[in-house]
Amino acid sequence: MEKKNEGAVRNLIALLLVIFALVIGASVVGDLMHEKSSSTAVVASSSDSDDEEDYDYDDDDDDYSSSSSSYSYSSSSSSSSSYSYSSSSPSISREYRNALETAKSYLKYSSFSEKGLYEQLTSEYGEQFPADAAQYAIDNCGADWNAEALESAKSYLEMDPMSDAELYEQLTSEYGEQFTPEQAQYALDNLPQ
Repeated sequence: MEKKNEGAVRNLIALLLVIFALVIGASVVGDLMHEKSSSTAVVASSSDSDDEEDYDYDDDDDDYSSSSSSYSYSSSSSSSSSYSYSSSSPSISREYRNALETAKSYLKYSSFSEKGLYEQLTSEYGEQFPADAAQYAIDNCGADWNAEALESAKSYLEMDPMSDAELYEQLTSEYGEQFTPEQAQYALDNLPQ
């Protein structure tokens, strides 16, 4: 009977050691995962410049007023947002990659302004990407927004001939394409005669 008890005690001790090892292992893995996820965080910062115009993309209202938001649209030709990544993890998050690929796909088949594409990527009726992922996609999709405005203008004229004033309004309207005035003017100036 004592041998049975000794065997049961050994089995119980072995079981406790296994459980202890699993708890310690899970704790270490959890710490590593937390450390990795915090080291891959993206830090966005906006540059301050008097010659650029920043817009706040707040879905709660339709007012694209000037803002100092860290996720911003810039009408200047160079991007006002910069992204830096930890050297321990050079890859971007899945959400950012997916937003970027979606943006490129949209641009392949249709013309979009920066605002229009941003809204498509973040809209509850569109792709529903978070604001930071959508802004990353906008900043890194490689779009030539002047060329996008020109293509959009050509598409409008193929469907319905209109005056330059009407076309300009359609390209810049918040209910239309939402190109900047400079991009719309570029399109008008470069349409075939």
